[in-house]
Amino acid sequence: MQTNVNDLLRSTMTEPRYLFVYGTLLSKLGHSMHQVMKQDARYIGPATYQGRMYLVSGYPGVVASDDAADRVSGEVYELTDPDLAFDMLDVYEGCEASRPEFKRTAVTVQLDDGREIDSWIYMFDQPVEGRERIVSGSFVRFLEHQDRS
Repeated sequence: MQTNVNDLLRSTMTEPRYLFVYGTLLSKLGHSMHQVMKQDARYIGPATYQGRMYLVSGYPGVVASDDAADRVSGEVYELTDPDLAFDMLDVYEGCEASRPEFKRTAVTVQLDDGREIDSWIYMFDQPVEGRERIVSGSFVRFLEHQDRS
């Protein structure tokens, strides 16, 4: 049996099977894309990532941070079919654009029970200078605060 190189590359590009979400794909926000994503995903639980969150344009973007105190709150999902999910999510996140805002990146996230797992995250891939930082690292908390203003 001959192995197709593209299939091999595709399968290694989709490991791990987990996705960390921190913005519009969060369950609490009820976005239509979350509804689509969860059809082929199993909720694992709340988690955090060592990074900084910024307001991009009504939605957040995250960049890595060297400071352990910088934490981004989100949720982890196990994807049933990562290839299919990422075909759709990469388009939604704008990874296919000529100048993409986001880049899917493999990172380590920490579950609420303290375990660390390898997961994908959509990392903001543009300069953050001049953007409002969401210091809490929680987009839900940020939105709740905005509602009271």
